[in-house]
Amino acid sequence: MNRAGVALVTSLIVLVSVTALAGSTLFLIRFQFRIAENARSAVMVRAQVDAGLTSVLVLLHELFVSENSLPEVLTETPTTQGYEYRVVDYQRYTFRSARLAVEAGSGAGRFKGEALIRFDPGAPDALFRTGIVAGGSIAMTGAIRSAANLWAGGTIDLSNLDTHFEDHVTAKAAGADCQVGSISCPTGVESPVVPEVDFEHLRRDVASSARACNRTFSGQDVVLTRLDRETICLEGGATLTVTEGVVDASILGDASTSVRLDGGAAGATTIVSGQVVFGTAEHMSGEVVVVAKQDLMITGDIVSFDDMVRSLFATEGTVQFSGASQFSGVTWSNGGVDLTGLTSYRGAVVTRGAVTAAAAESSMTLSFAAGVANRYLPGSGPPILRLISRR
Repeated sequence: MNRAGVALVTSLIVLVSVTALAGSTLFLIRFQFRIAENARSAVMVRAQVDAGLTSVLVLLHELFVSENSLPEVLTETPTTQGYEYRVVDYQRYTFRSARLAVEAGSGAGRFKGEALIRFDPGAPDALFRTGIVAGGSIAMTGAIRSAANLWAGGTIDLSNLDTHFEDHVTAKAAGADCQVGSISCPTGVESPVVPEVDFEHLRRDVASSARACNRTFSGQDVVLTRLDRETICLEGGATLTVTEGVVDASILGDASTSVRLDGGAAGATTIVSGQVVFGTAEHMSGEVVVVAKQDLMITGDIVSFDDMVRSLFATEGTVQFSGASQFSGVTWSNGGVDLTGLTSYRGAVVTRGAVTAAAAESSMTLSFAAGVANRYLPGSGPPILRLISRR
C-alpha cells in the first residue's frame, strides 16, 4: 500500500471519529436540553398544584367563616390566573376538618398535592382562659392540687392544709376572705363579669351551623340504638334516648325536649335540649358540645384527644359530677358548678353561681390546658385554618 492509500484510510478513520464525536455531543446536548425542559415542566406543574391548593384553601376559609361549617361537597373551584389545576378529591371528615387533593399536568408529568386541614375557633373571652371563675364564692375541701387560677366574686375558701398551688397560679376574691392553704390571697378585688348562659341564643347559634336534619322526631319515648354522622331534630315535647352512643352527630331540640344518652360520645358531637341526661354514658371524647336549659349531671369521663380543650357543657342551671373521675373541657353555667368526686379537672369553669368541691380520698388536680377552642364560647375570634399536613 502506497503512502496515498495510507493517508486516505487515516483520513477516513479521523473523519468517522470526528463524526461520531459530533453526533455524541449533539445527542448529549439534546438529552441535557430534554432534562432541563422536563425539570422546568415539573417546576411549573408543582407551582400550578401549589397555587391550586392555596386558592381552594382560601375558598374553604371564606365558606367556613360564612357558614360556620365546611361544605359537604366542593361544588365550585376558584381560578388562578396563569395556572391550570383540577380538584381530584375532597373529603369532609367533620364540620371543621377535611382532606383535599389537587392535580396538574398529564401523563408522566402529572403531579398531585394533598392537604389535611382543620379549622379551630379563635381565642374566646379572657374569662374562659383564666381557670376557675365564679360570680359567687369558691369553696373546696380535701387535698387539692391546682395549676389553675381562681377568681371569685365572693370569697375563696381552700383552707385545707393539704392544698397545694403551683408557683405561677393566682387566686383573688372580691369578697372579704380569700384563703388557700395557709396563705391569704388578695381580697376586695373587682368582681368578674360572668356572661350569662342564654339557652335560646346558643340553640340558634348551634342550629345555624349544623347540617340539615336527616331525621325528625316529634313523639314521646323515641329510642335509637346509635347515631353516626347524622343530624337528628326534635320537635317540641319530644323525648329521645340513644342506647349505644353518638359519633360525629348532632341532636337538636328546644327548651321542651329531653335527651338521654346511655352510650358514649365521640368526635364532633353536639346535643341541644332543654333537658340532657347522661345515663350509663361512661366515656366521651373529642369535641362534645352540650347545651341545656335545666341542670346537668355528668356521669362519665370527658377526655380530649389533644392538648386543646374543645368540649363545652353549658346550661342555665347547675353542673354536677357524679361517677365521673376526669374531665377535660369547659363548664359554663348560671347556677353554679360542683366538682365533687372528680380526681382531675383540666380546662375552665365559668359560672355566675358558686363553685364547690369535696376532693376524693386521694386528691383532686385542677389544671388549665394549653388552649381553649370552642366556637360557641363568648368572644371567640375568627376561625383559624390549621394545616395538619401538606405534601
